[in-house]
Amino acid sequence: AAFRQLTVLNREMRTLVANRRTEVFDELANDLGLPQNSSVLMRMVSTVQARKSRTGCRLDNEKIDEHANHFKGTFGMEPNGQTFSNIDLGRVEELAISVEEVEVAIKKLRLGRAPGIDGLTAEFYYYGGKSMGTVLKVIFSRFSEYCSIPDEWRMATVVPIYKKKGSDRDVQNYRPISLTCNCRRIYERVIRSKIDYLVPQLSNVQGGFRSQRSTLHQVF
Repeated sequence: AAFRQLTVLNREMRTLVANRRTEVFDELANDLGLPQNSSVLMRMVSTVQARKSRTGCRLDNEKIDEHANHFKGTFGMEPNGQTFSNIDLGRVEELAISVEEVEVAIKKLRLGRAPGIDGLTAEFYYYGGKSMGTVLKVIFSRFSEYCSIPDEWRMATVVPIYKKKGSDRDVQNYRPISLTCNCRRIYERVIRSKIDYLVPQLSNVQGGFRSQRSTLHQVF
């Protein structure tokens, strides 16, 4: 009897998943049809075309260690920041996270981008509905409570992008980009919204943590 009940529940779940998949596809298609999302649509199309034509990275796999050392030099030295063991847990209550804050952060994700090391795209969270915000709120609250994040969030997938000049077999003609987990980006946006009041205290030469601050601003 238990097995029969489990079979029925599995069938119902598969039906719900199939229906939701269709709904998400329709929502995605409608969103991509909006004029303001034309760039996202074209980026997705070009990505698919690049995969089919295999015009991506053409570096020699046998030299992967050599390429890795090159990109390590591009990113700079290893992090040398301090790790604090005696964190004041009295400030945890000030970082209480709400479902609404999580949903706002999710809506700010840029769609059509490659995922991080966990393989979960921005669309996974964007079209997750109300349930996604509720689940992430619980998870993020635990992170704040224990002042810790998953080890997976500390890693990034480094992807070499061809500069379209010179030989595509030379690592010097590629620039690296780091793909981090989208879930981490959502969490960072939530925490960032709570410490914006500290931004005016930053030095004028500080470029990070400032909105609308480009490389050109830093040059000036």
